[in-house]
Amino acid sequence: MNKVDLGAIGFESQADIGGPVYVQNNSGGVITSQALGHIVATNNDDPQHKFLYYMPIDKVLTTAINTELLIYVPEKENNSRTEIKYLK
Repeated sequence: MNKVDLGAIGFESQADIGGPVYVQNNSGGVITSQALGHIVATNNDDPQHKFLYYMPIDKVLTTAINTELLIYVPEKENNSRTEIKYLK
């Protein structure tokens, strides 16, 4: 499990448990996202340091049975078609 310090702005609801954790990158106007895992716990006890705990995606996929990761890969900029890949 990984721990992230969100500073003073954290998650206030237990409804966030199970939600995705990802990072976004902007490279030359192309925005991509990389899955990191999913939220398993939060801790808002300290008003200046609210924490998020997440299970890394590799741990989730190696322990799950019959689970696939669905990813979106955009094709060329002028083409509106998309490609969907399943990773096992």
